Amino acid sequence: MMLVAFRINDTRVFSRVVRFFRGGDSGHVEAALPDALYRHLHLCVSASFMDGGVRGKAIDITNPYKWRVYQVREHDDPLVWLAKNNDTFGLLVSTLPTLSDDPEKKVCSEAIAELLPWLPDPPRTYDLVKLENAVKQRGEQVQWTGYAWVTRTGS
Repeated sequence: MMLVAFRINDTRVFSRVVRFFRGGDSGHVEAALPDALYRHLHLCVSASFMDGGVRGKAIDITNPYKWRVYQVREHDDPLVWLAKNNDTFGLLVSTLPTLSDDPEKKVCSEAIAELLPWLPDPPRTYDLVKLENAVKQRGEQVQWTGYAWVTRTGS
């Protein structure tokens, strides 16, 4: 099982720029693997301009006011993907439409799209809004209870 976590209600400047150009209410997305030792922390894989490119990082994605989280069952291994991808430049220009066609430069939504083998189009076609719509169709929205992720009701 992998979690796909969309960062919402982020007031930082870069997130606002992403939302302005791409639309939607999320400015970032992470692929997350639960950490058995620290239940509230998750090993997350993504591409982050603020962190300097493709990276793995321990993040608390349990706050429902900061993260909208989906559980997906069919996915590639995020750690294998992370080992194969090293992107330390290009996130800023690739965030803006049509400024970068370099397949080595990834934004977060493209990185996560590469982990989802059931997506019908190449990862380059997925911005945050399109990615979340696709994840909604194949996954289920979950929330943190303090001990485990459970299917969110009423969403």
